[in-house]
Amino acid sequence: MIRLAFFVFVLTLAACSDPKPIAPHPAGKANCALCEFLGDDNYTIAEGQGGHESPPPDSLFILFEDSNLESVVRQALDRPQGRFTSEGIDSLTYISASSKDIHRLAGLEHLTALQRLDLQDNLIVDITPLVALAKLDSLDLQDNLIVDVTPLTGLTRLSLLDLKNNLIKDVAPLVANTGLGEGDQVNLENN
Repeated sequence: MIRLAFFVFVLTLAACSDPKPIAPHPAGKANCALCEFLGDDNYTIAEGQGGHESPPPDSLFILFEDSNLESVVRQALDRPQGRFTSEGIDSLTYISASSKDIHRLAGLEHLTALQRLDLQDNLIVDITPLVALAKLDSLDLQDNLIVDVTPLTGLTRLSLLDLKNNLIKDVAPLVANTGLGEGDQVNLENN
């Protein structure tokens, strides 16, 4: 058993010191053979050098609490796997995520370039992560479970807002603070 462990260790060292690129890396680096085998694109070797570079700390990665929301973002970015960082998501301006069984929006606050967001017909209660999306001009949240619209009060660029069929009791702070007015499309009707 010890010989097998030692053999695996030696193979690992050999694979990780192989500077031969296997797949292109977005930062101009290449994955080593072991990283490719393990499916981890976060440890890379610099071109022509041996050894691993450390990945960024976990605090630099963007995590989505809801796997359905993460799937939608992956599809929009055409990125089927790997961790998200602020690089690469800063160009995303539109997400359509209607009827995706999304419950939580945590992680969405990092998509600060978003201008249009469609989250209709999901199971969303807390919309707090939307506070950071100051560039939003179109937001569809109809047919969810939203009670409190206060997080939307700072979104002054909104010209289209649909909150139809939610559990909202009071929309007065929203209408007063967002700047939504005549000429804008606002649907605040509850059933």
